[in-house]
Amino acid sequence: MQSFNKMSKVETEVMIQDSLVNLLARTVKNMDLFITEQLKSRSIDLTKVQLMLLLHLKDGNGLTQQVLAENTNRDKASIARLIDTMERKNLVARIPSKSDRRINHVHITKFGLDLIKQAEPILKDSMNELLLGMSDDEVSTMVELLEKVVKNSAPKELVA
Repeated sequence: MQSFNKMSKVETEVMIQDSLVNLLARTVKNMDLFITEQLKSRSIDLTKVQLMLLLHLKDGNGLTQQVLAENTNRDKASIARLIDTMERKNLVARIPSKSDRRINHVHITKFGLDLIKQAEPILKDSMNELLLGMSDDEVSTMVELLEKVVKNSAPKELVA
């Protein structure tokens, strides 16, 4: 593959239109929609984004909004809106910190835990369907390559 700086402007524009960036963006959007539809078709009122936040909390209940924002690559306003929505759905509850009232710890509710139990097999089936036709080696290679892209694209202050 040629580097961008060795291509003409027209070649570069064509390359960018069909580039990895666009392919990854379409993949993420399609996966989000697919998983959300799979949940909805089984009467589970969760988006993929809400499910991922619940799974973060399942592994670390009581995380602060700041940590959740960092772990999910969301800004403070976006994570606050997401948690607001999830609180209205009785999936999570905010508990103010005893030492600093500006900090909220987010806890998963019993209802949220029950929904995770229903949603996890659907998520697993959805991922199997999305990876249909790929060998284990191909999936492993894809994960390794995507991890490199994530590392290379992370803000430098976040890279250890």
